[in-house]
Amino acid sequence: MTSPSADEPVEEPIRPLDPTPSLSQDEEAELLNLVELGRQTRTVDVLGHRVVLSSLTVDDELQVGQVVKPYIGTIAQARAHRTGLLAAAVREIDGVPLWSPLRVSDRQNDVAKKFERLSEYHAAVIDTMYERYIEFEQEVGKVFTERLGESAG
Repeated sequence: MTSPSADEPVEEPIRPLDPTPSLSQDEEAELLNLVELGRQTRTVDVLGHRVVLSSLTVDDELQVGQVVKPYIGTIAQARAHRTGLLAAAVREIDGVPLWSPLRVSDRQNDVAKKFERLSEYHAAVIDTMYERYIEFEQEVGKVFTERLGESAG
């Protein structure tokens, strides 16, 4: 084996990055607060049934867009949008999850699977559930606005 000459570049050994960056307790608390910001759940009554609703994440909303896409421009667009939003927001009905994935990788299809289930419900049930969802979202919006006001002042 020959040693490299002065003209040849010398390769530096690649040092692995630390796979577990450490955060201070304050940084960790701030990160968790940011992730949780706006996340709310509420149990509402829908025609005598307990329905657990959750506020939506950006990913939830994007999944709704994918589920509703085939209905855009049709007479069913509004119905699909309502059902899609509920598919993202409803966690359980009477203590039973609307849909529960078997594998973590199945979570990408949560909204689509729940949309299929909710599509079997009668329109009056979806409409009533949607009204409760809108009321919940308005309350979440108020809480969020109040938190922003507190942090600014």
